[in-house]
Formats: sequence, structure tokens, C-alpha cells
Amino acid sequence: MDKEDLVKTILRGLPSHHTQSNSHEQEVVSGFFVGPTEYKDMDKLETLTPVVGFCRDGLKLMQVDLVNTKGPLLVVIPWRTCGGKNGTIELYMRARVTVTFKVADPTVITNETLNESRMIHPDVPQPVFVEVGAFRLRGAGEVLGTVASVLGRLFQGIVKELGEEMVTYRLRDVLNEIGHT
Repeated sequence: MDKEDLVKTILRGLPSHHTQSNSHEQEVVSGFFVGPTEYKDMDKLETLTPVVGFCRDGLKLMQVDLVNTKGPLLVVIPWRTCGGKNGTIELYMRARVTVTFKVADPTVITNETLNESRMIHPDVPQPVFVEVGAFRLRGAGEVLGTVASVLGRLFQGIVKELGEEMVTYRLRDVLNEIGHT
């Protein structure tokens, strides 16, 4: 199996939905709780560039740029109040990220040895760009939803950081899970 096929095999394992296994509901301010963050549509990421193989410090590495062209990536944070209101905070985005894989077994990978080889992501993926298309607050009513949308535009830096977390740290975690199966 060549490096392009190996990366495609890994990408086929990307889930449409991922929630951090160690996350739980937290009270962020008195009476306002947020639940585990859900990351959706990672399976829409696809290769944009050819896979480039190279060696560094005796390690076999592969690098590729991923982009979502089939629809936005989505971050969903469920919320609730002690008064019984609930809804979601939603972040829709496009992203391009450079991912470097380390192949633990530096020999040529064949169909027979694919399961013995492990692709490990050594570093956090590097975002080339992250573009937030929409920031929405659902379940709080029309007025608060509009206010949240406006605040999302005013505080784009914070919103963009949420998006970058998805395509860096969370994507790394998911790729590590896939690479170790």
C-alpha cells in the first residue's frame, strides 16, 4: 500500500461525530452549565495536496494538507440553565490544516503489514486557515440568538480559537485513536 492509500485509509476512519471521552458537564457561571463539546463532520475532511514523504532524524514522515470541501465542520456545545432552559452553541467553519504523520514501522507498508504499522501524529496539526462561517446560539430565543451572532462577529478572535482547537488538538486526538487501532 502506498502512502496515498495509507492516508486515505486513515481518513476513512474519521468519524462524523466525536465527543471527548473524558469530558463532562461543567457549571461555567452560577446556574449555567455546558455539556461535553461535540465535534461533527470530521469525516468531510479530504486531502487537498499529494502526500509528501520524507525522513527526519531517522523517522519516516508523511505530510498532507486536509480541507473540508463537502460542507462545514461543526462544533456543538450543549448548554442548560438551572431554570430549565437548554440549547446549543454552534460554530460552523471551513478549515485547511497541514497534518504530519509519523510511521512507526519504517519498512514498506503492504496490505499484509498495514495492521502492524502504526501512524502516529507527532505534533498538533498546523492550521493553514480557519474561517468561521456562523456562530449560533440555539434555544435561547430569537433576540438572544441574534445578540450571540453579533457578538460572535465582534469577538471573532475567540470564536476562531474554538475552531482552531477543533482542527488542531481534537483532530490530533482522533487521528491518534485511528492510528492506534
